[in-house]
Amino acid sequence: FVLPSYREAFPRSAMEAAASSLPIIATDVRGCRQVVSDGENGYLVNPRDASALKSGLLKLLNDQAKAHSMGRCGQARALTDFDQRVVFKRVAKAYDDLLNKHGIQLN
Repeated sequence: FVLPSYREAFPRSAMEAAASSLPIIATDVRGCRQVVSDGENGYLVNPRDASALKSGLLKLLNDQAKAHSMGRCGQARALTDFDQRVVFKRVAKAYDDLLNKHGIQLN
């Protein structure tokens, strides 16, 4: 999966690619950095650097074992970090912590 973006908030398409066991090549911008760990589940390249993008693609195309390994790593990360049930629990805990900090109890 390739996401040569100049800016991202939190790229859902990259999370879906990770969940689908695809290695990811993305630009090294906010959002993409939260999904891709360079060298682990894909490669981060500088924005507007077509040569780096090509290099990342060729690395994966020429090393299928590495691409497969990165895909598995990405899928594992998607399950632990991006699964909506996990995210919902984190958000609920953050709200509970904030309410408790201010002495507010919900029934």
